[in-house]
Amino acid sequence: MAPSSILVVALAVLTASAGAQPLPGAFVFTESASAIAVVDPATEVVRRSAAIPPAEIAVADPDRRHLLLQRTFASTPPRHILRYDPVSDVVTSVQVSGPGFVSTVGSDEHFNPVLGMVANNVTWFVRKIGATYSTLSGIGASVYAFARDDDTGDWLCHASAPDRLLRWDGANATPVASAPTTFRILQDQHTGHFWRRLTADVQVVDRQGMVLQSFFGATGFDNDSVTGDAYLVRLVIPYTVIERRAAPAFTTVIRTWRIQRRYIPFGLLRWRMPTVRGRRPAVSGATFEIDIGLTRSPNARYVAALSLGGLRPGIATPAGTIPIVADALFLSTLGRDLPGFTSGFVGTVDAAGLASASVRIPAGVPTGTRFYFTAVAIDPTKPGGLDWGRTLATSVQ
Repeated sequence: MAPSSILVVALAVLTASAGAQPLPGAFVFTESASAIAVVDPATEVVRRSAAIPPAEIAVADPDRRHLLLQRTFASTPPRHILRYDPVSDVVTSVQVSGPGFVSTVGSDEHFNPVLGMVANNVTWFVRKIGATYSTLSGIGASVYAFARDDDTGDWLCHASAPDRLLRWDGANATPVASAPTTFRILQDQHTGHFWRRLTADVQVVDRQGMVLQSFFGATGFDNDSVTGDAYLVRLVIPYTVIERRAAPAFTTVIRTWRIQRRYIPFGLLRWRMPTVRGRRPAVSGATFEIDIGLTRSPNARYVAALSLGGLRPGIATPAGTIPIVADALFLSTLGRDLPGFTSGFVGTVDAAGLASASVRIPAGVPTGTRFYFTAVAIDPTKPGGLDWGRTLATSVQ
């Protein structure tokens, strides 16, 4: 029987250094059995934490503005994760009391951290909203990586014994295809394809698990939510190399960062918080509150909009393609506060790049209705004069 909640207890501060500051757009990855590396992309200067247990950068925790790390290569199944604060440069070990050991760390459609916890070949997904942890429905398989599918609303999961891809809709799991051992999955909103990290390479696959591209020797990846470009981290002796590859083909390297290596790099994130995030699930007849975080464009004017049309083909701009369809709902809500329906759809973000918006979901909207929200900053300092991030994709519950 699934537990109703879990208790998270901070055990120990592993590393600390005074005066450290987060670097906007910095690359963050871990080095096996070594440290967390934070790389300034402008100078290639590396800041490393002290020694940590083997782990891989997983997701950002937007409530605490920390990064969560998934334990890897543990001699015994891990019952804790690591939390990294890039402001204080502190790593904290967090023990998780729950139905099993922590097999994977990801996020839901609102960018809330989600832990996969395996016990007796069943994985319970445990979601963190604010300071509250709650257990979602379980899936009858041992899941070691997952990603939300922003097009459909379900999750693509990698399960072991045997290794395979499954689709989970919150209640039922459907087999997709066999697959090699996978450690991380992320969807690219610009294409709808999925990136996955294997033991010694990174692949791009479609919804059916068909391999579209492979990047041998890559051990971590991320993508640019504005341009759709890919970032890959590789071990190229004597360096760790981070490549920026141009979308959509990803065959052209448009920038390379060479980092003096210590150990093998694992995982890769660019330091940022979610651009748009629902505070609670969307419910028919209730107000759906949204946090806007255009942190790269402090004090900028912004506009927001809704859509029922999905993510693609998107809206082409001089800065890139905004992954949202300009349907009738988009055109009627773009930059407009409509009494009784939308609020905060036009305004100015504060000095931290933050603002809020809300949508009153009309009563009677059917459960499962899928909608999309984006916020775009007007920022002359950015290429094309615009700035945005991932589109919020969610369903009425």
